[in-house]
Order: sequence, then C-alpha cells, then structure tokens
Amino acid sequence: VHGTLSECLFFFEMVNVTRGNAEIPSLFVRNLAQRLRPDDLYDTFSKFGKIKDVHMPKDFYTSNYRGFGFVEFYEWNDAEDALAEMHNQILEGNKLEITFAQSNRRTPGEMRNREAEEGKGKGKGKGKGKGRGRPPSWSHSRSRSPR
Repeated sequence: VHGTLSECLFFFEMVNVTRGNAEIPSLFVRNLAQRLRPDDLYDTFSKFGKIKDVHMPKDFYTSNYRGFGFVEFYEWNDAEDALAEMHNQILEGNKLEITFAQSNRRTPGEMRNREAEEGKGKGKGKGKGKGRGRPPSWSHSRSRSPR
C-alpha cells in the first residue's frame, strides 16, 4: 500500500470491514469488459500470488459473460495485495470495482434457478410473455386457410 499513514490505516480498516464473513480469500471483481475472458483475468491477477480459481459467470440465455467475476487466491495476503493494487484500475477500458466476495460461489444450477425466478414476469426466458411473440389474434388459429 502506498500513500500517507492515514491512507494506509484507512485501507487496512477497509480490508477488515470488507472481508467480513468471507471464509476464503476470494475477490469479487465488477465492471469487466465484455471481451475479457477468464484467462485474461487470471493473467492480470496472478502477479499478486498463486490463484486457486477464476470464475466469470455467463448469462444462462445468451452465454455472454455477465461483466463480473471471482478470483480466488490460496493466501489472504495475496488477495489483499490484489485488491489494494487493482481496485479502481482501468482494465480493457473499464474501471474495476473490487471487494472481497461475501460467500462461496454458487453452482451453475443455483444460478439458473435464480435467473429463472428473477425472469418470471419480466419478459426473460423462452416462454410466451406479454409484449413478446405474435399478437393474440394470430396465436390461436391453427387453420391453414386465410382469415
């Protein structure tokens, strides 16, 4: 950490508060560029220490990365160094927002269920919803003859 003594003390207080109940040294990284891939995130953060895992969730329906990711380190000190150096830094044109992850990573099944629940009534998903698909007058006719 670079800066005045008060800046350093503020940072270390922030780390202790931010770490909260996290059980593993994992960082939550927000505002990732769409073109970024897990290997890019690994390469960027590996200079701070040995990385156990990098995970960038994808949208269930589009398969696009969702703009955030998790970088899990083996050691707390490495995660703290990465947070101190990389928070608010520009990566691929985007300003990164980094905090300690507050809980263990969700499984893909948990994420699908969560997205399906959030998508109900919002026009997400593949079913018929208001404002999507054909007008009601077209959807009921199965006749091949013109109306």
